[in-house]
Amino acid sequence: RAYHDELTGLPNRALLLERLREALQHAQERRRMVGVLFLDLDRFKIVNDSLGHTAGDELLREVARRIQDIIRPGDTVARLGGDEFVVIINGMVRRGDAVLAARRLRRAIAKPIKLGSDSTVVTTSLGIAVAEGHESPEDLLRDSDTALYRAKDQGRDRADMFDDHLRDQAVRRHSVEQHLRRAGARGCV
Repeated sequence: RAYHDELTGLPNRALLLERLREALQHAQERRRMVGVLFLDLDRFKIVNDSLGHTAGDELLREVARRIQDIIRPGDTVARLGGDEFVVIINGMVRRGDAVLAARRLRRAIAKPIKLGSDSTVVTTSLGIAVAEGHESPEDLLRDSDTALYRAKDQGRDRADMFDDHLRDQAVRRHSVEQHLRRAGARGCV
Protein backbone atom coordinates (compact mmCIF):
# COMPACT_ATOMS: atom_id res chain seq x y z
CA ARG A 1 0.00 0.00 0.00
CA ALA A 2 2.85 2.38 0.75
CA TYR A 3 4.14 2.00 -2.80
CA HIS A 4 1.00 1.57 -4.90
CA ASP A 5 -1.92 3.73 -5.97
CA GLU A 6 -5.12 2.46 -4.39
CA LEU A 7 -7.37 3.11 -7.41
CA THR A 8 -5.25 1.60 -10.19
CA GLY A 9 -2.81 -0.65 -8.34
CA LEU A 10 0.04 1.07 -10.19
CA PRO A 11 3.24 2.17 -8.46
CA ASN A 12 2.93 5.55 -6.74
CA ARG A 13 5.45 8.42 -6.62
CA ALA A 14 7.66 6.77 -3.98
CA LEU A 15 8.07 3.54 -5.96
CA LEU A 16 8.39 5.49 -9.22
CA LEU A 17 11.36 7.46 -7.85
CA GLU A 18 12.99 4.24 -6.65
CA ARG A 19 12.57 2.59 -10.05
CA LEU A 20 13.77 5.72 -11.82
CA ARG A 21 16.94 5.72 -9.68
CA GLU A 22 17.55 2.09 -10.69
CA ALA A 23 16.87 2.83 -14.38
CA LEU A 24 19.32 5.75 -14.35
CA GLN A 25 21.99 3.61 -12.68
CA HIS A 26 21.55 0.86 -15.31
CA ALA A 27 21.58 3.41 -18.13
CA GLN A 28 24.86 4.84 -16.94
CA GLU A 29 26.44 1.39 -16.56
CA ARG A 30 25.25 0.15 -19.96
CA ARG A 31 25.60 3.41 -21.89
CA ARG A 32 21.90 3.56 -22.65
CA MET A 33 19.22 6.17 -22.11
CA VAL A 34 16.12 6.43 -19.96
CA GLY A 35 12.96 8.09 -21.20
CA VAL A 36 10.37 9.59 -18.89
CA LEU A 37 6.92 10.30 -20.28
CA PHE A 38 4.71 12.48 -18.09
CA LEU A 39 1.06 12.07 -19.16
CA ASP A 40 -1.93 14.16 -18.24
CA LEU A 41 -5.44 13.46 -19.55
CA ASP A 42 -6.86 16.44 -21.40
CA ARG A 43 -10.04 17.86 -19.90
CA PHE A 44 -10.44 15.01 -17.40
CA LYS A 45 -12.34 17.37 -15.09
CA ILE A 46 -15.13 17.62 -17.68
CA VAL A 47 -15.60 13.82 -17.59
CA ASN A 48 -15.62 13.85 -13.80
CA ASP A 49 -18.06 16.78 -13.61
CA SER A 50 -20.46 15.54 -16.31
CA LEU A 51 -20.44 11.76 -15.77
CA GLY A 52 -19.53 11.65 -12.07
CA HIS A 53 -16.57 10.53 -10.00
CA THR A 54 -17.40 6.84 -10.39
CA ALA A 55 -17.11 7.21 -14.18
CA GLY A 56 -13.91 9.23 -13.68
CA ASP A 57 -12.43 6.43 -11.58
CA GLU A 58 -13.47 3.88 -14.20
CA LEU A 59 -11.80 6.01 -16.88
CA LEU A 60 -8.56 6.21 -14.87
CA ARG A 61 -8.50 2.43 -14.38
CA GLU A 62 -9.04 1.86 -18.12
CA VAL A 63 -6.31 4.36 -19.06
CA ALA A 64 -3.95 2.63 -16.60
CA ARG A 65 -4.75 -0.74 -18.23
CA ARG A 66 -4.15 0.66 -21.74
CA ILE A 67 -0.80 2.14 -20.73
CA GLN A 68 0.26 -1.16 -19.14
CA ASP A 69 -0.71 -2.99 -22.34
CA ILE A 70 1.52 -0.69 -24.43
CA ILE A 71 4.70 -0.56 -22.37
CA ARG A 72 7.39 -3.21 -22.61
CA PRO A 73 8.14 -5.67 -19.84
CA GLY A 74 10.74 -4.03 -17.60
CA ASP A 75 9.39 -0.52 -18.17
CA THR A 76 7.34 1.15 -15.43
CA VAL A 77 4.04 2.98 -15.38
CA ALA A 78 2.98 4.88 -12.25
CA ARG A 79 0.08 7.08 -11.25
CA LEU A 80 1.05 10.25 -9.43
CA GLY A 81 -2.52 11.15 -8.55
CA GLY A 82 -5.48 12.76 -10.25
CA ASP A 83 -5.12 12.14 -13.97
CA GLU A 84 -1.31 12.15 -14.04
CA PHE A 85 0.69 9.10 -15.09
CA VAL A 86 4.42 8.61 -15.64
CA VAL A 87 6.10 5.99 -17.81
CA ILE A 88 9.77 5.06 -17.47
CA ILE A 89 11.29 3.60 -20.64
CA ASN A 90 14.46 1.67 -19.82
CA GLY A 91 17.46 0.85 -21.99
CA MET A 92 16.76 3.23 -24.86
CA VAL A 93 19.28 3.36 -27.69
CA ARG A 94 17.85 6.47 -29.44
CA ARG A 95 16.02 9.54 -28.16
CA GLY A 96 13.38 8.85 -30.80
CA ASP A 97 12.37 5.67 -28.92
CA ALA A 98 10.62 7.88 -26.37
CA VAL A 99 8.79 9.79 -29.10
CA LEU A 100 7.59 6.53 -30.67
CA ALA A 101 6.38 5.28 -27.28
CA ALA A 102 4.52 8.57 -26.71
CA ARG A 103 2.83 8.22 -30.09
CA ARG A 104 1.70 4.64 -29.29
CA LEU A 105 0.38 5.72 -25.88
CA ARG A 106 -1.56 8.66 -27.27
CA ARG A 107 -3.18 6.44 -29.92
CA ALA A 108 -4.15 3.76 -27.37
CA ILE A 109 -5.64 6.23 -24.92
CA ALA A 110 -7.61 8.10 -27.61
CA LYS A 111 -9.73 5.05 -28.52
CA PRO A 112 -13.33 5.29 -27.24
CA ILE A 113 -13.82 4.17 -23.64
CA LYS A 114 -17.12 2.69 -22.47
CA LEU A 115 -18.22 4.20 -19.16
CA GLY A 116 -21.45 2.58 -18.04
CA SER A 117 -23.99 3.33 -20.78
CA ASP A 118 -21.86 6.18 -22.15
CA SER A 119 -18.80 6.17 -24.35
CA THR A 120 -16.17 8.86 -24.27
CA VAL A 121 -12.92 9.73 -25.96
CA VAL A 122 -10.10 11.38 -24.06
CA THR A 123 -6.85 12.69 -25.39
CA THR A 124 -3.61 13.08 -23.52
CA SER A 125 -0.78 15.56 -23.42
CA LEU A 126 2.72 14.23 -22.79
CA GLY A 127 6.02 15.67 -21.72
CA ILE A 128 9.15 13.73 -22.62
CA ALA A 129 12.54 13.91 -20.96
CA VAL A 130 15.52 11.71 -21.85
CA ALA A 131 18.57 11.05 -19.68
CA GLU A 132 21.82 9.16 -19.97
CA GLY A 133 22.08 8.29 -16.29
CA HIS A 134 23.78 11.33 -14.73
CA GLU A 135 20.57 13.18 -13.86
CA SER A 136 18.61 12.83 -10.64
CA PRO A 137 15.15 11.21 -10.68
CA GLU A 138 13.61 14.43 -9.37
CA ASP A 139 15.24 16.53 -12.12
CA LEU A 140 14.05 14.12 -14.80
CA LEU A 141 10.49 14.22 -13.46
CA ARG A 142 10.62 18.02 -13.28
CA ASP A 143 11.89 18.25 -16.87
CA SER A 144 9.21 15.91 -18.23
CA ASP A 145 6.57 17.89 -16.30
CA THR A 146 7.89 21.13 -17.83
CA ALA A 147 7.60 19.60 -21.31
CA LEU A 148 4.06 18.44 -20.46
CA TYR A 149 3.01 21.99 -19.66
CA ARG A 150 4.43 23.21 -22.96
CA ALA A 151 2.35 20.53 -24.72
CA LYS A 152 -0.74 21.77 -22.90
CA ASP A 153 0.09 25.42 -23.67
CA GLN A 154 0.48 24.52 -27.35
CA GLY A 155 -3.08 23.19 -27.55
CA ARG A 156 -3.14 19.78 -25.83
CA ASP A 157 -3.36 16.32 -27.44
CA ARG A 158 0.35 16.33 -28.26
CA ALA A 159 3.76 15.32 -26.96
CA ASP A 160 6.67 17.70 -26.44
CA MET A 161 10.32 16.90 -25.72
CA PHE A 162 12.19 18.74 -22.97
CA ASP A 163 15.24 20.75 -24.04
CA ASP A 164 17.56 23.37 -22.52
CA HIS A 165 15.48 26.19 -24.04
CA LEU A 166 12.52 25.03 -21.93
CA ARG A 167 14.70 25.01 -18.79
CA ASP A 168 15.83 28.60 -19.52
CA GLN A 169 12.21 29.70 -19.98
CA ALA A 170 11.16 28.07 -16.70
CA VAL A 171 14.03 29.72 -14.79
CA ARG A 172 13.20 33.14 -16.30
CA ARG A 173 9.48 32.75 -15.54
CA HIS A 174 10.24 31.83 -11.92
CA SER A 175 12.60 34.80 -11.56
CA VAL A 176 10.00 37.25 -12.93
CA GLU A 177 7.32 35.82 -10.62
CA GLN A 178 9.60 36.22 -7.60
CA HIS A 179 10.44 39.83 -8.51
CA LEU A 180 6.74 40.64 -8.92
CA ARG A 181 5.90 39.05 -5.56
CA ARG A 182 8.64 41.02 -3.79
CA ALA A 183 7.53 44.21 -5.50
CA GLY A 184 3.92 43.52 -4.52
CA ALA A 185 4.93 42.91 -0.91
CA ARG A 186 6.72 46.29 -0.88
CA GLY A 187 3.63 47.97 -2.36
CA CYS A 188 5.35 48.81 -5.64
CA VAL A 189 2.79 47.06 -7.83
